[in-house]
Amino acid sequence: MKRVRWIPVLAAMALALGGCDALERQASGTVSDVQAEDGQITGFSVEGADFSVGEATACFFNLDEPPGEAFLAEEAEVTVRYGLLQWPFGRKEADSVRVDGYRSGEEALSDGTILEVWTETFDVSYRLPDGTVLLRENLPPELDDVYTSGENVSDLSEQAQENILAWYEEQGCLYDIEMELEAAYGDFQAAGDPEDFDSRLVRQEASPTASGERVIYIVTDVTRRGDGLVSWQYRYSAAFDRETGEHLDFAGLFACPPEDAMGLILDAAELDTADRQEIEAVIRPEDMVVFDDHVEFSFPPGTLSSVDPDSGYMFAVDMEKLKGILKDWAAPYSQNT
Repeated sequence: MKRVRWIPVLAAMALALGGCDALERQASGTVSDVQAEDGQITGFSVEGADFSVGEATACFFNLDEPPGEAFLAEEAEVTVRYGLLQWPFGRKEADSVRVDGYRSGEEALSDGTILEVWTETFDVSYRLPDGTVLLRENLPPELDDVYTSGENVSDLSEQAQENILAWYEEQGCLYDIEMELEAAYGDFQAAGDPEDFDSRLVRQEASPTASGERVIYIVTDVTRRGDGLVSWQYRYSAAFDRETGEHLDFAGLFACPPEDAMGLILDAAELDTADRQEIEAVIRPEDMVVFDDHVEFSFPPGTLSSVDPDSGYMFAVDMEKLKGILKDWAAPYSQNT
């Protein structure tokens, strides 16, 4: 009788605590043994555990969209949550099911190796046949969903937003995914043991850096990670008219000829003679990333012979040293106070 009396006590606890995590468990893994009737999922398995899907089960995907289609094809990785107060043996009723990633295609390497492409919540991963993740391509938020402490694209007029987003859509990807995959595969082969290999990562993200009377400045950063190191592959700054979203040529933002402006910036940076000579040959106005209180220039690995080929080079100059270098309407607000 004592064993029977525990049942209403546990039931009362479940009602009192509702959806408390303490009364839930979760299982994660690749879905298998999917059962469906009349276009509805009725059951599935994850890592050897069997689950049923009832009317109260929350499924965070649609069967007529890629994640749901992959679920039915048993090419999806999921997280399922289920109540702790269920019979420990046999099939359990799922409280919720979420697709964390799904197979979305294939990519072929130059030697014929076929990679599986998986779309995940924040990444696209490229996997070898044995499941090793060769490369993760990070998926940052859209530019109009990026928020900084200053002015954001979403703060601008609808026309300006549309024109800026259209410009970035046309700019597209600043790295070559095929080259990144081949480089990652080379690292994997060089490692010898898969346990000694760290997945590569590549990410491209744009975000505002400063605003002036008529200008908003936005930088695109491409980050590459390999062998546990992070380096800038490319950094490109752009300027736009705050009212219309028209892309502005950096040459038109300076109060003097662009080549003179670059010289004044290098003077203010007080670089070593050798570094300056090399930088003078490659520096461009659009390399300048404008912030409220300083400007930065960065050069990817291999640009300067005086720098370790595996390392990039960056220098910054305080905006106070560059008073008047930009036209008044192009200078950050902080420089007009």
